[in-house]
Amino acid sequence: MLGCVEFCLPGRNLGEKLEAARKHALWVELVNDKKKDLSILNSSSVEIKSVQAYLLHDLSLLSKNAAAKKAALTHVKDTIEMAGRVGAENVLTVPTYGFEYVALPYKKCIKIFRELSNYALDCDVKILIEALSKKRTSFLPSLAEVNELVKAIDRENVRLAADTCHIYDSLLLCSGESATEVLKKFRDEIVELHLKDSDSLPPGKGKINFKKILKISKNSLLCLEYKGKNLERDLEDSLEHLKN
Repeated sequence: MLGCVEFCLPGRNLGEKLEAARKHALWVELVNDKKKDLSILNSSSVEIKSVQAYLLHDLSLLSKNAAAKKAALTHVKDTIEMAGRVGAENVLTVPTYGFEYVALPYKKCIKIFRELSNYALDCDVKILIEALSKKRTSFLPSLAEVNELVKAIDRENVRLAADTCHIYDSLLLCSGESATEVLKKFRDEIVELHLKDSDSLPPGKGKINFKKILKISKNSLLCLEYKGKNLERDLEDSLEHLKN
């Protein structure tokens, strides 16, 4: 069953977005970007499988600023609690966006995610760490590196997530491999895979071959996530492209 991130769904509010998801038989990945009324979920049949710690786009768990680091940690913990309240299985995180971070970031990253792992146990939630690319970070900017980080953290409830666009961007600076070949290596490790085309476009509007990707990613949660201009049309076009 395919999912979709909240901000890609058409609708003026969460209720309308959930209705769009129901109409297309999609599960939803909520976005923890601000305070929102989640009571609408009580009357919705749509399944919430994941919640994004969205403020990690601006807040860094590896910030040199102690207050900023604390804010990032608090945000992830808030997202874990939110996931527990709505019955979601996963919380989406990243090691860090950006190109500036503390000294000895690898050791500190392991320590932080082990702490978060302990926090997530009480909520029965998995923490997924999504691999980015060199366009977005200089810290572990590939799927292979983040997979090694997950192994080093060594916690059953800390797992790997991936994004087709980030994989594509990583490969632009390399040669000899395709996104499909990279995914083949880690398909048994990836819990959730975000589907977006090159340049963060909806699937089918860029350069990525989703036919091959879908064939080898059957064991992962598949979730649409992209930047759209016309949300209703982009969603319908994406679904039609993936169906075909």
